[in-house]
Amino acid sequence: MRSFNRFFSGPVAIFAVAAVASSAFAMGPASPPPPTKSSAYIEGQRAVNAKDYAKAVPLLEKAVSENAQDADANNLLGYSYRKLGQQKAAFMYYQRALAIEPNNRGANEYLGELYVEMNDLPKAEAQLTKITQLCGTGCEEYRDLKAAIDKARTAGPATPGPRTGT
Repeated sequence: MRSFNRFFSGPVAIFAVAAVASSAFAMGPASPPPPTKSSAYIEGQRAVNAKDYAKAVPLLEKAVSENAQDADANNLLGYSYRKLGQQKAAFMYYQRALAIEPNNRGANEYLGELYVEMNDLPKAEAQLTKITQLCGTGCEEYRDLKAAIDKARTAGPATPGPRTGT
């Protein structure tokens, strides 16, 4: 025991304590856990993944009513409405998601896809530019929106223009 006390006394002991303490401070405080999602959100997300958008809407509406500041819930609700052909409601929830979290890549992509469906390619391209700023050209959101825009360009207008002549 005497050799232990002799080794860990004086400057060596001070150094050992300082090293341990500084490594604890270097790690910093523990990060808060990510916010948990409500059961309504989780069930709504499952319904979206199963492409059961009619089931997803009331679940995601409940999730939004429980936490109006949940950008993901607003985004998925907009997505579900869009898939049901309700563009006005989809637009509203995408806007809400982006008001909460302007850099939400999913909401930016889905809003761009809504613009493609509305045949407003300049606005869809503006969303693509935003996504490029957020994650470059290698992320899934960029690839999906770019493909939708390219497909719309090659398909031409979604509705025929006015007919002239006989």
